[in-house]
Amino acid sequence: MKVKFLAFITTASLAFLNQDATGLTTMKYLSLGQLTEESSMIIIGKVESAECQWNSDYTMITTLVKVALSDVLKGAPTESVITIKLIGGSIGNIETVLIGSPTFRIGEETLLFLRAVNEEPFNGFLTVTGLAQGKFEIQNGTGTAAKVVTRDISGIHLMGNRPNDFVNGRLSLDVFVKLIREQLERETKK
Repeated sequence: MKVKFLAFITTASLAFLNQDATGLTTMKYLSLGQLTEESSMIIIGKVESAECQWNSDYTMITTLVKVALSDVLKGAPTESVITIKLIGGSIGNIETVLIGSPTFRIGEETLLFLRAVNEEPFNGFLTVTGLAQGKFEIQNGTGTAAKVVTRDISGIHLMGNRPNDFVNGRLSLDVFVKLIREQLERETKK
């Protein structure tokens, strides 16, 4: 029998996070501009591995995901493979879940908005900005789009205004990268 726990986080870095009566995680909607601005690194890469581990006092399971970089849109990683840390995971018959956290598959190509967090349980590791809001899966497109991005935010109830910004659905990877680069240019002009 597998025992499942929900992870409840109280760090200031996840201040807009709350779980509602439906079991969804309620958090502030992050526009593309906010995702870009709040991220110290934006990358495209392929998931190489995912390893779950206990924290030092065995009260929380985290997952370390290794991603081989194919493109860097923001930031300056020093390695060709980066490691991101997520809350939750499965060890033996114990599983912890942070509802709304992104999930990864080995071999998956992804575009990630990342930020470094110095607080427990991250301790300087990169993590995904805005939980699943900051993770886009790259898939082969149909028709004229060579590749498209999609994201699964099904575990998140988003609060706040949502202008005609990309929230869910499919968008050409080339178009999305162009929108990110335009946003980065606006950031540098501030």
